[in-house]
Amino acid sequence: MKDIFFIFTIAGVMFFNSCKKEPVNSVNIDVGTMVFVVDEDGNDLLDPNLSYEKSINLDELWLYNVIDGEEVRVFDSLMDNPKGYRLFEPEGKYDSFRLSVSLMGGHRLTNTRTLLKWTETEVDTIDAHIEVGDGYEITTKLLLNGEQVWSVGNEVDSEQRAITIIK
Repeated sequence: MKDIFFIFTIAGVMFFNSCKKEPVNSVNIDVGTMVFVVDEDGNDLLDPNLSYEKSINLDELWLYNVIDGEEVRVFDSLMDNPKGYRLFEPEGKYDSFRLSVSLMGGHRLTNTRTLLKWTETEVDTIDAHIEVGDGYEITTKLLLNGEQVWSVGNEVDSEQRAITIIK
């Protein structure tokens, strides 16, 4: 009887010791935002099929990340969106063109600054607060040119991380 008890005790110890916590193998980096650009009359300035006085020329648009006070231009020819943004056509619940803008994720930073340089003289600033944890980085607050425009739980549709810029 002691032998059976001993065998079950050893087997139990081996079983419970083999149940060690596995390291996180997945990563969720969710630090982008949608940007809509309209004029004072609500005209979609990103629509390449229309021409308005203030229409946006995406060939001139560059993103810059501010790192240690220095502006670093975003460009990586190996990425799907080498300039850090992508233009989406109207679809589903969106009735206008929009940019998907990559903020500076993957660097374990809790605050980032991204500059949208539409031209040499026209610049908008997006500041992001990012919650960083074990295996994730998620934007929780956005400021446009110093004013808070979005945060988790404070908007009608807080899942839609979007900014509208009026030119």
